[in-house]
Amino acid sequence: LTKKNKGQLSDLMAIDKQKGLKALSREKREKLEAYQHLFYLLQTQPVYLAKLIFQMPQNRSTKFMDSVIFSLYNYAANPREGYLLLRLFTTALREEIKSKVDQVREIVTGNPTVTKLVVSFYRHVRGQNALREILGPVVGEVLRDKSL
Repeated sequence: LTKKNKGQLSDLMAIDKQKGLKALSREKREKLEAYQHLFYLLQTQPVYLAKLIFQMPQNRSTKFMDSVIFSLYNYAANPREGYLLLRLFTTALREEIKSKVDQVREIVTGNPTVTKLVVSFYRHVRGQNALREILGPVVGEVLRDKSL
């Protein structure tokens, strides 16, 4: 989001707490609803953000994209947002493989953008907890399976 849009959204949110959303003018309420629809669409349709990740210059985009994406998904604070963030990671990884990877080993030997994004997320405490909850049972099954 641009700084201008961020400022507009901040202005919309600076309303009288007592009156709530009723204090907004019709124009501001429509703008707020448009932002709500935009954020909902970006969360539930990961293909848009997945394509955007690769349009950003790779040398400067990491911290910016991290902050935008993680805040959009509220750092996976609840199961819904965690699920939607995982869908974004999956879609973005597929997009990256389709557009940049010629050989399978490039995923491991290269420096894929999505992998950096996933690692960055899971280095945070919330990410570690989410990763433990998601992968813990699966890793446990693999470790217990003597045939593997």
